[in-house]
Parts: sequence; structure tokens; C-alpha cells
Amino acid sequence: MPQAIASQSAPSSHAEANHPEASIPQASIPEASIHFVDEFSPELTDSADHHYQQLQAQVAQLTRELSESRKRHIQELRDKERLANRLYTVLQALPAAVIVVDDKDRIDQFNPVAEFLFPEIRWGRLWPEVFIEQIQEQTANNEFRLKDGRSISVSRKNLTPDPGKILVVIDVTDSRALQEQLNRQQRLAEMGEMAAQLAHQIRTPVASALLYAENLGRDDLRLEQRKRFSERLRQSLKHTENQVRDLLAFARGGHYEPDTINLSNLIGDVEDSVDSMIETHKAAFNVIDKTDGEAFVKGNNDAISGALVNLVENSLRHGGEQVEIEMTLMPVEDGFCIRIEDNGVGIDEEIRGRVFNPFFTTSSNGTGLGLAVVQNVILSHGGAIRLLDDSNKKYETGAGFVICLPGMNLDTGMNQDTCDEAIQENRSGETS
Repeated sequence: MPQAIASQSAPSSHAEANHPEASIPQASIPEASIHFVDEFSPELTDSADHHYQQLQAQVAQLTRELSESRKRHIQELRDKERLANRLYTVLQALPAAVIVVDDKDRIDQFNPVAEFLFPEIRWGRLWPEVFIEQIQEQTANNEFRLKDGRSISVSRKNLTPDPGKILVVIDVTDSRALQEQLNRQQRLAEMGEMAAQLAHQIRTPVASALLYAENLGRDDLRLEQRKRFSERLRQSLKHTENQVRDLLAFARGGHYEPDTINLSNLIGDVEDSVDSMIETHKAAFNVIDKTDGEAFVKGNNDAISGALVNLVENSLRHGGEQVEIEMTLMPVEDGFCIRIEDNGVGIDEEIRGRVFNPFFTTSSNGTGLGLAVVQNVILSHGGAIRLLDDSNKKYETGAGFVICLPGMNLDTGMNQDTCDEAIQENRSGETS
């Protein structure tokens, strides 16, 4: 039995000899692992702690940034909400009607004043329909009279870059009444001054007319003398009639019934009206139309025609013998301009700023109302008039005036700056 046991144990010793690693004690493996961990554990721990701390710092930084961004966003929303509330309150409190329409002219927003002026206004309705329902007549380029008698001023602005536009409608009833009252008082004061000057100026031709009339009653007058006294009597009465005509034109204050006018036809009528005067003075009158016959404005034909005739008469009266006069009609931005120039003696520099003043005249037979009447007529049509300076005149000598009138589609009148720009543009175009 002992031998059998020994023979069975021999292979085990042989296996151990063939596999040396099998002879390592099993308890030594954990000890090696522990030694490895103990050797590198401090470095691994320090690196992990460092990265964890960095990650914590980044998370904390992001948290703070998100919190600050959220606070700013909330504050911006609150500011926008506060601004929107203020704007809404302002729109509600405005004394003007504010109406917002889309690109199809449908009403999108409006304030209480809009409801007051236009009782039938509703969201989604077409603005032109609502507007026409309440309008009685147009009184100026951008002013209208409602059916209830109120006067309104309408202005509009595109909501660029968004579609649609915003309209502002102002009730100008009270301001127009005050302005009319002020104009009336100012006109009365001017008429008082005018009456005193006209009394002096009319007295001279009337006294002359009486003298000539008395002489005509003499029985011993020869036919030649009678004709001479008759002609002088006619001239005195004509001078008196001109003074009364200017007085009435100035006193009207530019109140005319508006109508559609083709300026191309109008300057042709002016040419016919002054034909006999041009012939009498042996002058030359040239009319140029650069609008191809399409020059439509709104106003009173007789008033504008009378103003142009007045300027031509002024050139004939002060331009000297055989004066050359040119009238040019041209299109400009938002309207049309009429230039009247002559090659006469011109206007002295020291009086250029006074030529439009009422009662100012350099003529012993003048009333000083001619150019004042012309200016009054043009201003009442929403236009502008100015005296040309030497750099903008066609002729080297003489005087020149330019009148600018707004076209049919312009809601506001043409101011002096617009007239000046039109003068510069057209003159530069002629000289280039």
C-alpha cells in the first residue's frame, strides 16, 4: 500500500518540474497587486481629485453664467413688457388717431381717438372704405373736412422693413379756427396800413382825372387837345383801377375753390393773355413746356394764371424796352416748377429781400401789392416762390422768379428748401 501511494505521487513532482510557475505560492499574487496599487495609488488619487475639482469648477461657472443669462433675459423681457405697456398707454392717451394697416390696407390696430373720429372703424375692414365713409371734402393737400364738420390732417409712414403702414390723423379744427382768426386780424391790420397808403396813392390819379375831366368840358379845346386829355384821363382811371384790383386780390387772402389744373394748358392761356402787352412793348415772349403736356396740379386756374400774368407784367414794366422774357414749365420731384426770367435791368441787391413785402414798391405808380399777391396765391396752393439769384438765372442781366407747385399725389405742400433743390437740379441739368 505504501508503494502504491508513492507511485501515484511521482507524476505530480514531474509536473511541477515542467511548470515552474506552478511552484509560486498562491498567496504571493495578492501581495503583488497590493504592492502595485500602493506604488501608484497616490498619483491616481491626486489626478482624479484634480480633474474632479476642475469639473466642479466648470459646472459651477456654467451654473453662474446660466443664472446670470437667465436673469438678464428675464430683465430684458420685463423691460420690453414695460416699454410695450408704456407705448400702449401713450397710444391710448394720444390726442391723435393712430391706425395701423397691413399691406392690403386692412385695419390691424387703432386707438380710442380713431374710434371717436371714425365710429365705423373695425378690425379687418379696409381703411379706404372707412375713410371715405366719413369724409365730406378735401380742403388742402393733406387736410380733409369730416361729415360732422371737423377738420383733420392725415399723414402716413411705411412700416419698413415690415409690411403695412401707420397713419396718424390729427384733429386740427381748433388750430385752423385760431389760425384763421389770427390771419383775419393780421389782414385787417395790413388793410389798415394799406388803406392809408392807398388813400394817398389813389388821391393823385383821381385828382388828375378830375382835372382832365374839367378840361374836357371846355368849349375852346381843339380836337387834338381833347384827344390828349381823354387819353390822360383814361390812364389815370386805369391806374386807379389797377390799385383797386390789387387791393381786392390781396384782401381775398388766397381763398379759392380747388380744381384740377393742367399747367401746360394754363401757360398757353397766359401766353394768349399777354400777347397784346408783348406787342405794345415790342418785347419777346418765349414759352417752353418740358412736361409733354402732363402737368396736373390742384388749385384755382384763374388765380395761378393771374399770378403768372402779374410776373410777366412786372418784367414788361421794369425790364426796359424790347425786353426778352422766357417762361419755362418743367417737372421736378413731387411737382412742377415754372420759371419766368427776363434780360432787363434786374433788381438791386439791397432790395431783393423786400420784393415780396406788401406795399413795398420802387415805382411811383405802383401799389406795392403785385408780388405780395403772387406770393399769397402760390402759398395758398401749397407751393413756394423765390427770386432767382445770379448763379441760377439764364440771362446775365434781368430778374427771374421760380414757382414750385405740388403734384396731384403729394399730401404735403412744397417748402422753400424743396423749391431751392429743384432750382439747383434743373439749372445744373441745363448747363451740363
